[in-house]
Parts: sequence; C-alpha cells; structure tokens
Amino acid sequence: MAYAEPVRGRVSDAKSGEPVPNAEVSSGEQQVRSDREGRFTVNMSASSQDLVIVASDYEVKVVHLDPKTRRVDIRLTLLVDSEGEVIEILGK
Repeated sequence: MAYAEPVRGRVSDAKSGEPVPNAEVSSGEQQVRSDREGRFTVNMSASSQDLVIVASDYEVKVVHLDPKTRRVDIRLTLLVDSEGEVIEILGK
C-alpha cells in the first residue's frame, strides 16, 4: 500500500490538556501509538485522509484531514455515563 507524507501530532485530554499516552492512531492499515507525551507520527494512507484515534477510557475520535495537513492536535473526551461518572474500560 502506498503512503503519503507523514503526519505528526499530539493526543491530549480535551478538558485538562494533559497528554494521552499509548493512544492508538491509525490511517488505513498504518497504526502507531502515542508516546508518554501524547506525540505520534503516522504515515497517512494514500487511500484515506482519516485518522482514527482510540484510547482507553476515551471516546473514539475520527479526524478527516486535508491532504496537505502535516501537523494535528487531537483532543479526546472522557467516556462518561448519564450521571456524569467516568466509565473505566477494564482489560485494555
């Protein structure tokens, strides 16, 4: 599969701004994890301009990027139940 230029970015908590380490960032079949500072570099799939970000205890986020985008700041929202309590995902 052909890949476009790499995209660099940072994954952080939408409320606190703190980094989200070990978040899975993927584009097509390319998949990487954010480091302890929330930083990542992923080669964008030539067939997709979408980044999918998955992190334990956070909502899954899909970000559509312009083909010329080379840097992105991604803010994830914690999963909460109807009573405002954080939902912990065990086993991940």
